[in-house]
Amino acid sequence: MLLKGVNLVLLVVVASLLIMTVYRVLADPGNHVACDPRWLWIGYVAAIFVGGIQVAVDRKLFVLPALLLLVGLLGLGLGLYIEHYNILVQYDRWCAKGMPDRFEPPKRPDY
Repeated sequence: MLLKGVNLVLLVVVASLLIMTVYRVLADPGNHVACDPRWLWIGYVAAIFVGGIQVAVDRKLFVLPALLLLVGLLGLGLGLYIEHYNILVQYDRWCAKGMPDRFEPPKRPDY
């Protein structure tokens, strides 16, 4: 029962991080933010780790860990995508990259 509660709390936290990231990307045309969006990857990797281990070990609680694994993979994939294509970048990194627009490669070749 405790394991199911932990899975549910982690799923709610990671899903809300994913929803807030998608909302921020769609709601604001700017591509730089004050905090680094790569910090969200910690929650996504934790969800992948916990969900993956539970899917592999425990077959009775399959749906919730599988959903946790799926949301974690979606979040990490989205995080890598928005970082690579400069869709949402931390302000200092954005300046260091030469202030590129969305879907534009960095203007400085060393970055």
